[in-house]
Amino acid sequence: AMACQQCKTEQQSLHGFHCVMSSSSDNADRNQDGQSMKVTACVLCAHEATPSEIVIFKQKEDSVVDDPPESYDQVMELIAEGILHESHHRIFQILEIFANEYISDAKRQAVFVERDAISETSYNEQISSIYSTAIAVMSHCCRLLDMVLPYIHPEKVIYADKLAQLHVCSGQIDAASAAYTSAYQVSLKANGQHSAISKALLSLSSNTPTTRKELLNHYAASTK
Repeated sequence: AMACQQCKTEQQSLHGFHCVMSSSSDNADRNQDGQSMKVTACVLCAHEATPSEIVIFKQKEDSVVDDPPESYDQVMELIAEGILHESHHRIFQILEIFANEYISDAKRQAVFVERDAISETSYNEQISSIYSTAIAVMSHCCRLLDMVLPYIHPEKVIYADKLAQLHVCSGQIDAASAAYTSAYQVSLKANGQHSAISKALLSLSSNTPTTRKELLNHYAASTK
């Protein structure tokens, strides 16, 4: 299936490229040799990529493998170039790596913020700042999954749960509750109302932990 930025109702291929005519998304498939590419027509304007355009697609795709972005800002610059569409699987893979790195880094930094040594306002501001990049990248991952996966898909439950946990850690409880609710609504269809994960997400959405300690205690209890 194909889609573009203007058409959100279709699924996009994991190899997404911007159409040079309409700024929507062409789609490509690698042949078994991993070298040649077959690009389908743009769904918005029906433009078929020329051989020279396909060369540009392939060069950009290969360059991302050989010299990947080193930060989230560089990923955004890559997307802004208008060659690789943000739904391209390479971009998601890179964002997922960054998300895990930023989460680990945020957890390390948060340890050194002493709640008792500063005012509550200052503490909340510091914690929110520490987790802000991790939340931005994980939110981006969730948006990309919305682009390429059906509405009902268990993978979306996992990432929404991760996003909710980050919001709890950053003190954004309303956002955490909303993310848990979103995860529950998808899990309800993907896993069933009586599944353990759906029950846990329902509880988390209605009684969302307000601190990282409460969050850890909840997940520790759920694994017993």
